Amino acid sequence: EDYLWEIGSGSNWLSYHIAVSLGLHQFFLELKQNPVPTFVVYDQPSQVYFPKKLVIREDDTELDPELIDEDIEAVRKVFKVLSSVVENSNGRLQIIVLDHASESAWGDIQNANLVEEWRDGRTLVPMGWLKR
Repeated sequence: EDYLWEIGSGSNWLSYHIAVSLGLHQFFLELKQNPVPTFVVYDQPSQVYFPKKLVIREDDTELDPELIDEDIEAVRKVFKVLSSVVENSNGRLQIIVLDHASESAWGDIQNANLVEEWRDGRTLVPMGWLKR
């Protein structure tokens, strides 16, 4: 038997999760009666490539620029796959991505749109909604 944790790195896990979840959504979209909502939410798919931080400073000596470029390209590939699935679904599937990846990683990819940036006190869930 093979288990997901035995197949290698976090990027492999991410690839399998995205492939399976989007494959299932595409299958359900073809059914006459689709029992599954026609949207999927991914929370921080870039995290496997940027586990510690996304802000890169000029004086940062620990980071290898070539690895950073490879990681940004890997994130771009994820967003390109998501975009192609949206395109091929002809508007029948919406993909929502909540991520810290900067717009430089996905900004010019078709079907990728910034809706809101939750930073500096702005949050997805307004503080007034939370009971204290």
